[in-house]
Amino acid sequence: MTKTVYCAVPEFAAFQGEVDRFLNQVFERRGAQPAQGASGVSLGKDEQGYYLEAAVPGLDLASLQVQAEKQVLRVAGKRAGGGLPAGAKPRLRERSQRDVQFEVRLPEDADHEKIFADYTNGVLTITAPKTEASKPRQIDVRVS
Repeated sequence: MTKTVYCAVPEFAAFQGEVDRFLNQVFERRGAQPAQGASGVSLGKDEQGYYLEAAVPGLDLASLQVQAEKQVLRVAGKRAGGGLPAGAKPRLRERSQRDVQFEVRLPEDADHEKIFADYTNGVLTITAPKTEASKPRQIDVRVS
């Protein structure tokens, strides 16, 4: 995978390349695909479910696909046009121009039938509720 980084300070571009290579190796060892084209991905959980938030500005919503198959959640989408005017030479690019594609392994207690996604202001939020059987429940104590 070749990545072109335009940066006013070449040392930062080299450092970013090293960080990207390291992170790609870490993800490959864990059997997951690194988030390509996403500015940032956050994962979280609580008693009700699991949450993924990805900064993916500029997506063509018609191309956005979120799929859950077995224990894998896949996200893909194409970037809409835009960017700099034709003929302009970039001096700095902090936002990816690449299409978005990544996958995340879902925990076994995620309810695949109830996963939903929202896209607001360039942020994709995916919620995977836990199955009812895996949620904590209060047990009443009887007095005899």
